[in-house]
Amino acid sequence: MTHSANTTPVGPEAWVRAIGGQPVVASLDGQRRPLEFGHFRFPGAPELFAAPLLDRHYLSMTFAGATGVERDLDGERAQADFAPGQCLIMAAGRDNRWSWSRPTEEIHFYLCPDYLEAMADEAGAPCPRLVERFAFADATLARLAAAILGEVGQGGVYDRLWCDSAAQLFAAHVLRRHCEHAAREPRRGGLSGHQLRRVTDFVADNMAGEIGLEDLCRQAGVSRFHFARMFKQSTGETPHRWLTARRIEAARTLLRATDKPVGAVAADTGFASQSHFGQCFRRATGLTPSQWRRRNRH
Repeated sequence: MTHSANTTPVGPEAWVRAIGGQPVVASLDGQRRPLEFGHFRFPGAPELFAAPLLDRHYLSMTFAGATGVERDLDGERAQADFAPGQCLIMAAGRDNRWSWSRPTEEIHFYLCPDYLEAMADEAGAPCPRLVERFAFADATLARLAAAILGEVGQGGVYDRLWCDSAAQLFAAHVLRRHCEHAAREPRRGGLSGHQLRRVTDFVADNMAGEIGLEDLCRQAGVSRFHFARMFKQSTGETPHRWLTARRIEAARTLLRATDKPVGAVAADTGFASQSHFGQCFRRATGLTPSQWRRRNRH
């Protein structure tokens, strides 16, 4: 057996580059996040070749361009035809070799093993072992891919809180569906009024800064694994959507009561850029910030 190109695991960016991927939607930037995502186009690779070891768990879904795929993981070979929607899973650190018959596009997810283990620990589940699968369908994975593609396509919307929330949802799904020891169901019940007030006050006091899911969990005194479900049960919204609504509400106050430029209002309410602010504000109100200000000034 010919081993992978090197024995030192590499990150997603280097691994995709080594197997010839060209980004359709740029998203990998070399930073180590719990979950990384990419949409890539690949030319055909009809001859089996060795790829580097990968330091993350790898899950992919064929997006466009049906192709025949062969893979060899530590000498274990599998071969199948992949139509759009078909998925595969490879655990981190595997000696891996690949070939595919025709050009194709794929959605890639890269999940940190230590993050998956931490999620299982918080849920009180045994240390998980990822189950490697080949040529299978996963409707939840497809929905997550569509949601992430939509967010990345908005430009500045792929922010820290959204990334944290997506990583938590993705890891929870992997634990339940693709590990030997699935996580137990989280406890029932939402956040208390006191917990919600602490979260709300923290957001109000730190509106101009970057706020991540870990910050909100810390204020509520709840683990990451339970927070999103408990928060939605109490508010009817995801943390990301709720935070965006609070930022829009604060922006409306500033637009109505001050003469600050729109760019300054965007910065004061924590939006990544003026264009990001304009996109979110228009989705929420149907107007640009300037149009809304003209209609609502006293």
